Amino acid sequence: MATLSAEYHSMVLRALGLQNLYAYGPEEMSAIKERLMLIWNQMKRYNHAPDIRDYNHLLGFAGRASDWQLCQQVWFELDEASSNTSLFGLSPNVYSYNAYMQAAIQCKQAPRAVNMFNTMLSNDVQPNSFSYNTLMEAYGHMGDLQEVDGLFGRHFSSAVSDKPTTGRLSSLLHPQRDASTALGRQVATLSRYTTSQPSTQLAPSVDTFLAMIDAHGRQGKLERMHEIYQDLMPEYNIKPTLAIFNGMIRWYCDKSEIETARQLFFEMERQGVQPNVVTFNYIFRHEALKRNRPGVAERLVDLMHNVYNQPPLQSMYRHLIKIHNRHNRDHEVDRLVRSYEQSMASHSDKH
Repeated sequence: MATLSAEYHSMVLRALGLQNLYAYGPEEMSAIKERLMLIWNQMKRYNHAPDIRDYNHLLGFAGRASDWQLCQQVWFELDEASSNTSLFGLSPNVYSYNAYMQAAIQCKQAPRAVNMFNTMLSNDVQPNSFSYNTLMEAYGHMGDLQEVDGLFGRHFSSAVSDKPTTGRLSSLLHPQRDASTALGRQVATLSRYTTSQPSTQLAPSVDTFLAMIDAHGRQGKLERMHEIYQDLMPEYNIKPTLAIFNGMIRWYCDKSEIETARQLFFEMERQGVQPNVVTFNYIFRHEALKRNRPGVAERLVDLMHNVYNQPPLQSMYRHLIKIHNRHNRDHEVDRLVRSYEQSMASHSDKH
Protein backbone atom coordinates (compact mmCIF):
# COMPACT_ATOMS: atom_id res chain seq x y z
CA MET A 1 0.00 0.00 0.00
CA ALA A 2 2.97 2.32 0.55
CA THR A 3 3.59 2.48 -3.20
CA LEU A 4 0.08 3.75 -3.90
CA SER A 5 -0.37 7.43 -4.58
CA ALA A 6 -2.45 9.76 -2.43
CA GLU A 7 -5.26 9.55 -5.01
CA TYR A 8 -5.39 5.76 -4.79
CA HIS A 9 -5.41 5.89 -1.00
CA SER A 10 -8.36 8.28 -1.19
CA MET A 11 -10.21 6.04 -3.64
CA VAL A 12 -9.79 3.03 -1.36
CA LEU A 13 -10.84 5.05 1.69
CA ARG A 14 -14.02 6.32 0.07
CA ALA A 15 -14.84 2.88 -1.32
CA LEU A 16 -15.21 1.68 2.26
CA GLY A 17 -18.40 2.89 3.84
CA LEU A 18 -21.95 2.08 4.81
CA GLN A 19 -24.62 1.41 2.23
CA ASN A 20 -27.92 3.20 2.54
CA LEU A 21 -30.99 1.25 3.62
CA TYR A 22 -28.90 -1.44 5.26
CA ALA A 23 -28.72 -2.21 8.95
CA TYR A 24 -25.26 -2.91 10.35
CA GLY A 25 -24.52 -4.68 13.61
CA PRO A 26 -21.84 -3.56 16.08
CA GLU A 27 -19.31 -6.10 14.79
CA GLU A 28 -19.76 -4.97 11.18
CA MET A 29 -19.45 -1.32 12.20
CA SER A 30 -16.27 -2.09 14.12
CA ALA A 31 -14.77 -4.00 11.18
CA ILE A 32 -15.46 -1.18 8.71
CA LYS A 33 -14.09 1.42 11.12
CA GLU A 34 -10.93 -0.64 11.61
CA ARG A 35 -10.33 -0.75 7.84
CA LEU A 36 -11.06 2.95 7.40
CA MET A 37 -8.66 3.95 10.16
CA LEU A 38 -5.99 1.61 8.81
CA ILE A 39 -6.05 3.45 5.47
CA TRP A 40 -6.35 6.84 7.19
CA ASN A 41 -3.29 6.23 9.35
CA GLN A 42 -1.41 4.80 6.38
CA MET A 43 -2.02 8.04 4.49
CA LYS A 44 -0.54 10.04 7.36
CA ARG A 45 2.41 7.70 7.64
CA TYR A 46 3.39 8.25 4.01
CA ASN A 47 2.57 11.97 4.06
CA HIS A 48 -0.41 11.60 1.74
CA ALA A 49 -2.52 14.60 2.70
CA PRO A 50 -6.24 13.71 2.70
CA ASP A 51 -8.43 16.00 0.63
CA ILE A 52 -11.74 17.45 1.78
CA ARG A 53 -13.71 14.53 0.34
CA ASP A 54 -11.79 12.14 2.59
CA TYR A 55 -12.62 14.17 5.70
CA ASN A 56 -16.26 14.43 4.65
CA HIS A 57 -16.42 10.68 4.07
CA LEU A 58 -15.15 9.94 7.58
CA LEU A 59 -17.57 12.46 9.10
CA GLY A 60 -20.41 10.69 7.31
CA PHE A 61 -19.26 7.32 8.61
CA ALA A 62 -18.95 8.68 12.17
CA GLY A 63 -22.57 9.78 12.03
CA ARG A 64 -23.89 6.49 10.69
CA ALA A 65 -21.84 4.64 13.31
CA SER A 66 -23.03 7.01 16.09
CA ASP A 67 -19.36 7.51 16.95
CA TRP A 68 -19.17 11.01 18.41
CA GLN A 69 -15.56 10.61 19.47
CA LEU A 70 -14.52 9.81 15.90
CA CYS A 71 -16.54 12.75 14.59
CA GLN A 72 -14.79 15.12 16.97
CA GLN A 73 -11.39 13.66 16.11
CA VAL A 74 -11.92 14.04 12.36
CA TRP A 75 -13.19 17.60 12.72
CA PHE A 76 -10.23 18.53 14.93
CA GLU A 77 -7.81 17.15 12.34
CA LEU A 78 -9.64 18.98 9.55
CA ASP A 79 -9.55 22.24 11.48
CA GLU A 80 -5.87 21.77 12.25
CA ALA A 81 -5.03 20.91 8.64
CA SER A 82 -6.93 23.93 7.30
CA SER A 83 -5.11 26.30 9.65
CA ASN A 84 -1.70 24.89 8.70
CA THR A 85 -2.09 25.02 4.93
CA SER A 86 -1.60 27.81 2.44
CA LEU A 87 -4.24 30.08 0.93
CA PHE A 88 -4.99 27.41 -1.67
CA GLY A 89 -5.04 24.64 0.91
CA LEU A 90 -7.69 22.71 2.77
CA SER A 91 -10.78 24.23 4.35
CA PRO A 92 -14.20 22.84 5.34
CA ASN A 93 -16.87 23.26 2.67
CA VAL A 94 -20.64 23.20 2.99
CA TYR A 95 -20.60 19.39 2.74
CA SER A 96 -18.17 19.20 5.67
CA TYR A 97 -20.45 21.29 7.85
CA ASN A 98 -23.49 19.32 6.72
CA ALA A 99 -21.79 16.01 7.51
CA TYR A 100 -20.79 17.24 10.97
CA MET A 101 -24.31 18.53 11.69
CA GLN A 102 -25.87 15.25 10.58
CA ALA A 103 -23.38 13.27 12.65
CA ALA A 104 -24.15 15.40 15.71
CA ILE A 105 -27.84 14.54 15.42
CA GLN A 106 -27.12 10.85 14.86
CA CYS A 107 -24.88 10.89 17.95
CA LYS A 108 -27.60 12.59 20.07
CA GLN A 109 -25.70 15.88 20.14
CA ALA A 110 -28.33 18.05 18.43
CA PRO A 111 -27.27 21.36 20.08
CA ARG A 112 -23.80 20.86 18.57
CA ALA A 113 -25.43 20.84 15.13
CA VAL A 114 -26.94 24.27 15.80
CA ASN A 115 -23.60 25.61 17.01
CA MET A 116 -21.87 24.27 13.90
CA PHE A 117 -24.46 25.94 11.68
CA ASN A 118 -23.62 29.26 13.33
CA THR A 119 -19.92 28.52 12.80
CA MET A 120 -20.61 27.89 9.12
CA LEU A 121 -22.29 31.30 8.83
CA SER A 122 -19.49 33.06 10.70
CA ASN A 123 -16.96 31.50 8.30
CA ASP A 124 -18.92 32.83 5.29
CA VAL A 125 -19.86 29.37 4.03
CA GLN A 126 -23.25 29.56 2.32
CA PRO A 127 -25.70 26.93 3.68
CA ASN A 128 -27.68 24.91 1.16
CA SER A 129 -31.11 23.30 1.49
CA PHE A 130 -29.60 20.23 3.17
CA SER A 131 -28.05 22.52 5.79
CA TYR A 132 -31.42 24.05 6.65
CA ASN A 133 -33.19 20.69 6.61
CA THR A 134 -30.58 19.35 9.03
CA LEU A 135 -30.90 22.43 11.23
CA MET A 136 -34.67 21.88 11.37
CA GLU A 137 -34.05 18.25 12.28
CA ALA A 138 -31.72 19.33 15.09
CA TYR A 139 -34.31 21.68 16.56
CA GLY A 140 -36.85 18.87 16.27
CA HIS A 141 -34.64 16.66 18.43
CA MET A 142 -34.30 19.55 20.89
CA GLY A 143 -38.08 19.91 21.07
CA ASP A 144 -38.18 23.46 19.70
CA LEU A 145 -41.11 23.28 17.29
CA GLN A 146 -41.40 27.03 16.98
CA GLU A 147 -37.87 27.28 15.60
CA VAL A 148 -38.52 24.37 13.22
CA ASP A 149 -41.55 26.15 11.80
CA GLY A 150 -39.80 29.51 11.88
CA LEU A 151 -36.95 28.19 9.76
CA PHE A 152 -39.43 26.88 7.24
CA GLY A 153 -41.25 30.20 7.06
CA ARG A 154 -38.05 32.23 6.75
CA HIS A 155 -36.04 30.15 4.32
CA PHE A 156 -38.37 28.10 2.13
CA SER A 157 -40.53 29.67 -0.56
CA SER A 158 -43.38 28.18 -2.52
CA ALA A 159 -43.04 27.63 -6.24
CA VAL A 160 -46.81 27.28 -6.69
CA SER A 161 -48.25 30.01 -4.50
CA ASP A 162 -47.47 33.62 -3.60
CA LYS A 163 -49.42 33.41 -0.35
CA PRO A 164 -47.42 34.21 2.80
CA THR A 165 -46.77 31.03 4.75
CA THR A 166 -45.20 32.15 8.03
CA GLY A 167 -48.36 33.37 9.70
CA ARG A 168 -50.43 30.51 8.35
CA LEU A 169 -47.87 28.00 9.49
CA SER A 170 -47.74 29.44 12.99
CA SER A 171 -51.51 29.40 13.46
CA LEU A 172 -51.84 26.01 11.82
CA LEU A 173 -49.23 24.25 13.90
CA HIS A 174 -49.26 25.82 17.35
CA PRO A 175 -50.41 28.87 19.36
CA GLN A 176 -48.23 31.89 20.06
CA ARG A 177 -45.66 31.66 22.85
CA ASP A 178 -42.44 33.29 23.96
CA ALA A 179 -39.83 32.90 21.22
CA SER A 180 -37.12 32.22 23.80
CA THR A 181 -38.69 28.97 24.93
CA ALA A 182 -38.92 25.50 23.47
CA LEU A 183 -42.19 23.85 24.50
CA GLY A 184 -42.08 25.96 27.67
CA ARG A 185 -38.42 25.20 28.40
CA GLN A 186 -35.70 27.83 28.18
CA VAL A 187 -33.22 27.18 25.37
CA ALA A 188 -29.56 28.01 25.92
CA THR A 189 -28.50 31.07 23.96
CA LEU A 190 -25.52 29.29 22.40
CA SER A 191 -27.79 26.59 21.03
CA ARG A 192 -30.07 28.91 19.10
CA TYR A 193 -29.68 29.63 15.44
CA THR A 194 -28.42 33.15 14.73
CA THR A 195 -31.30 34.89 12.95
CA SER A 196 -29.50 38.11 12.07
CA GLN A 197 -28.36 36.70 8.73
CA PRO A 198 -30.31 37.72 5.60
CA SER A 199 -33.10 35.30 4.72
CA THR A 200 -32.30 32.73 2.04
CA GLN A 201 -35.25 31.50 0.00
CA LEU A 202 -35.01 27.86 -1.05
CA ALA A 203 -37.42 25.38 -2.58
CA PRO A 204 -38.60 22.86 0.03
CA SER A 205 -38.03 19.20 -0.70
CA VAL A 206 -39.31 15.93 0.69
CA ASP A 207 -36.49 16.08 3.25
CA THR A 208 -37.71 19.49 4.42
CA PHE A 209 -41.14 18.14 5.23
CA LEU A 210 -39.68 14.95 6.65
CA ALA A 211 -37.75 17.06 9.17
CA MET A 212 -40.97 18.87 10.13
CA ILE A 213 -42.98 15.66 10.39
CA ASP A 214 -40.31 14.07 12.58
CA ALA A 215 -40.14 17.15 14.82
CA HIS A 216 -43.88 17.29 15.47
CA GLY A 217 -44.29 13.52 15.73
CA ARG A 218 -41.43 13.32 18.21
CA GLN A 219 -43.31 15.71 20.51
CA GLY A 220 -46.59 13.83 20.11
CA LYS A 221 -48.21 16.56 18.00
CA LEU A 222 -49.85 14.02 15.73
CA GLU A 223 -52.69 16.20 14.45
CA ARG A 224 -50.22 18.88 13.44
CA MET A 225 -47.98 16.25 11.88
CA HIS A 226 -50.94 15.10 9.79
CA GLU A 227 -51.74 18.69 8.76
CA ILE A 228 -48.21 19.06 7.39
CA TYR A 229 -48.74 15.92 5.34
CA GLN A 230 -52.30 16.63 4.21
CA ASP A 231 -52.36 20.42 3.81
CA LEU A 232 -48.86 21.87 3.62
CA MET A 233 -47.13 19.36 1.33
CA PRO A 234 -49.77 19.61 -1.45
CA GLU A 235 -49.47 23.40 -1.30
CA TYR A 236 -45.84 22.99 -2.35
CA ASN A 237 -46.56 20.22 -4.88
CA ILE A 238 -44.59 17.71 -2.82
CA LYS A 239 -45.86 14.14 -3.07
CA PRO A 240 -45.32 11.79 -0.12
CA THR A 241 -42.56 9.24 -0.48
CA LEU A 242 -41.80 6.04 1.38
CA ALA A 243 -39.68 8.05 3.84
CA ILE A 244 -42.62 10.37 4.59
CA PHE A 245 -45.03 7.49 5.18
CA ASN A 246 -42.50 5.64 7.32
CA GLY A 247 -41.81 8.78 9.34
CA MET A 248 -45.50 9.22 10.13
CA ILE A 249 -46.16 5.53 10.82
CA ARG A 250 -43.21 5.53 13.21
CA TRP A 251 -44.73 8.20 15.43
CA TYR A 252 -48.29 6.90 15.20
CA CYS A 253 -47.02 3.54 16.45
CA ASP A 254 -44.81 5.17 19.07
CA LYS A 255 -47.81 7.06 20.46
CA SER A 256 -50.06 3.96 20.20
CA GLU A 257 -52.24 5.39 17.41
CA ILE A 258 -52.13 2.03 15.67
CA GLU A 259 -55.42 2.40 13.78
CA THR A 260 -54.23 5.63 12.20
CA ALA A 261 -50.97 3.89 11.32
CA ARG A 262 -52.93 1.12 9.59
CA GLN A 263 -55.00 3.67 7.66
CA LEU A 264 -51.80 5.33 6.51
CA PHE A 265 -50.46 1.93 5.45
CA PHE A 266 -53.46 1.48 3.16
CA GLU A 267 -53.07 5.07 1.94
CA MET A 268 -49.56 4.13 0.86
CA GLU A 269 -50.94 1.36 -1.30
CA ARG A 270 -53.56 3.63 -2.85
CA GLN A 271 -50.80 6.04 -3.81
CA GLY A 272 -48.63 3.28 -5.25
CA VAL A 273 -45.92 3.47 -2.58
CA GLN A 274 -44.54 0.05 -1.67
CA PRO A 275 -43.91 -0.51 2.07
CA ASN A 276 -40.50 -1.81 3.07
CA VAL A 277 -39.06 -3.63 6.06
CA VAL A 278 -38.90 -0.37 8.03
CA THR A 279 -42.64 0.15 7.58
CA PHE A 280 -43.46 -3.32 8.83
CA ASN A 281 -41.00 -3.16 11.69
CA TYR A 282 -42.66 -0.10 13.27
CA ILE A 283 -46.06 -1.81 13.28
CA PHE A 284 -44.57 -5.15 14.33
CA ARG A 285 -42.78 -3.67 17.34
CA HIS A 286 -45.97 -1.98 18.46
CA GLU A 287 -47.96 -5.22 18.32
CA ALA A 288 -45.27 -7.54 19.70
CA LEU A 289 -43.55 -5.33 22.28
CA LYS A 290 -46.02 -2.64 23.33
CA ARG A 291 -49.24 -4.65 23.16
CA ASN A 292 -47.74 -8.13 23.67
CA ARG A 293 -49.83 -9.63 20.88
CA PRO A 294 -47.60 -12.23 19.22
CA GLY A 295 -50.43 -13.63 17.11
CA VAL A 296 -51.14 -10.29 15.44
CA ALA A 297 -47.42 -9.61 15.07
CA GLU A 298 -46.85 -12.98 13.42
CA ARG A 299 -49.67 -12.40 10.94
CA LEU A 300 -47.90 -9.18 10.00
CA VAL A 301 -44.70 -11.17 9.41
CA ASP A 302 -46.62 -13.57 7.17
CA LEU A 303 -48.12 -10.65 5.24
CA MET A 304 -44.68 -9.18 4.79
CA HIS A 305 -43.24 -12.44 3.48
CA ASN A 306 -46.11 -13.90 1.47
CA VAL A 307 -47.73 -10.80 -0.03
CA TYR A 308 -44.88 -8.29 -0.26
CA ASN A 309 -42.05 -10.79 -0.80
CA GLN A 310 -39.88 -9.19 1.86
CA PRO A 311 -37.81 -11.36 4.20
CA PRO A 312 -38.71 -10.64 7.84
CA LEU A 313 -35.96 -9.43 10.10
CA GLN A 314 -34.27 -11.93 12.36
CA SER A 315 -35.12 -9.60 15.26
CA MET A 316 -38.84 -10.09 14.54
CA TYR A 317 -38.58 -13.83 15.07
CA ARG A 318 -36.34 -13.25 18.08
CA HIS A 319 -38.97 -11.05 19.75
CA LEU A 320 -41.73 -13.57 19.04
CA ILE A 321 -39.63 -16.44 20.40
CA LYS A 322 -38.90 -14.48 23.60
CA ILE A 323 -42.61 -13.91 24.16
CA HIS A 324 -43.42 -17.60 23.75
CA ASN A 325 -40.45 -18.60 25.91
CA ARG A 326 -41.79 -16.49 28.77
CA HIS A 327 -45.00 -18.52 28.62
CA ASN A 328 -43.20 -21.88 28.20
CA ARG A 329 -44.70 -22.47 24.75
CA ASP A 330 -41.94 -24.73 23.46
CA HIS A 331 -43.95 -25.96 20.49
CA GLU A 332 -44.48 -22.36 19.33
CA VAL A 333 -40.76 -21.68 19.64
CA ASP A 334 -39.91 -24.73 17.53
CA ARG A 335 -42.51 -23.75 14.94
CA LEU A 336 -41.14 -20.20 14.68
CA VAL A 337 -37.57 -21.44 14.24
CA ARG A 338 -38.69 -23.65 11.35
CA SER A 339 -40.74 -20.81 9.90
CA TYR A 340 -37.76 -18.47 9.98
CA GLU A 341 -35.50 -21.03 8.28
CA GLN A 342 -38.11 -21.62 5.56
CA SER A 343 -38.57 -17.89 5.05
CA MET A 344 -34.85 -17.31 4.59
CA ALA A 345 -34.50 -20.32 2.26
CA SER A 346 -37.47 -19.16 0.18
CA HIS A 347 -36.06 -15.67 -0.21
CA SER A 348 -32.63 -17.02 -1.15
CA ASP A 349 -34.16 -19.21 -3.87
CA LYS A 350 -35.96 -16.22 -5.40
CA HIS A 351 -32.76 -14.19 -5.54
